[in-house]
Amino acid sequence: MRLFFISLGSALAGTLAGLAALFAHGYLTGESTGPSAEDLQGFGLLMFAPSFLLCLLLYAPALLWLSRRRRTCEPARLFTLAAAFLLNAPVFLALLVAHLRGGSFGAGEAALFAAAFAATGAVFGRCFVWWCRKKSREG
Repeated sequence: MRLFFISLGSALAGTLAGLAALFAHGYLTGESTGPSAEDLQGFGLLMFAPSFLLCLLLYAPALLWLSRRRRTCEPARLFTLAAAFLLNAPVFLALLVAHLRGGSFGAGEAALFAAAFAATGAVFGRCFVWWCRKKSREG
């Protein structure tokens, strides 16, 4: 049950990181209006739902397998980086293909989504290590 809440929190953290990057991009480029309400709603929905599913269906099983294989959750950096980059490789590839086909995402949008998915994976990996260490201390 805790992995469910870790997944929920990680998806929320990744979505918020992406929204913060969206606002930062507008601020750094000098846009006075910032992102529109449609941009915020679209990004939030297109980011939260897939990242939550990734946490539950990809990150959790893969990191559980890795922790059993290694018989420990050490080093924490390995789990964090594996979830942030290695397990997100199919997502990054899909974003690249969507960008190259020209219909779905521009370069900036694809980079924004990739960064948000990497943030989701990193948060999940770090929280997974915390959960794993706590679980090993309890029993």
